[in-house]
Amino acid sequence: MRCIFAECIDDMKTKPMEVPSADEQQAWWAKMRGQKGFLYYTPQFSKVAVAFSLLKDRGDHMTPMFAIRRGWWGNRFASQIIAHYLKSAYPKPLKGSDLVKNTVICKLNDEFGWQVVEEDEVARQLYHPNEARQQEIYDEILRYHDN
Repeated sequence: MRCIFAECIDDMKTKPMEVPSADEQQAWWAKMRGQKGFLYYTPQFSKVAVAFSLLKDRGDHMTPMFAIRRGWWGNRFASQIIAHYLKSAYPKPLKGSDLVKNTVICKLNDEFGWQVVEEDEVARQLYHPNEARQQEIYDEILRYHDN
């Protein structure tokens, strides 16, 4: 997870972030409560993680983060990961952000029902109600992207 984060950090920064050392990441993970972490693999490369997602429980909402190794961009993983973390966070709403320059992720977030709360030249601050009816929307979006 740390290696994917390090590879993708410049494409995720909506606020200052640095790549932690392995020891720093282990210490950080040990004290996290309410954190859900997922690694994603492909069937043909089952020993190589191609992406990760994290959900941090902040009490009244969840905050997601995900990254996909650059060599795996364009394989429709982002929509599957977004659907997965929304389902994993249910029934809590989510708050997050995306980079304005990442038009693909902005478009997907819009399709998945994220609402723009605030925007500047760098990032959009987002909110997702994560209501029960959203499951039908996720399924429809995934069917659309899989065709």
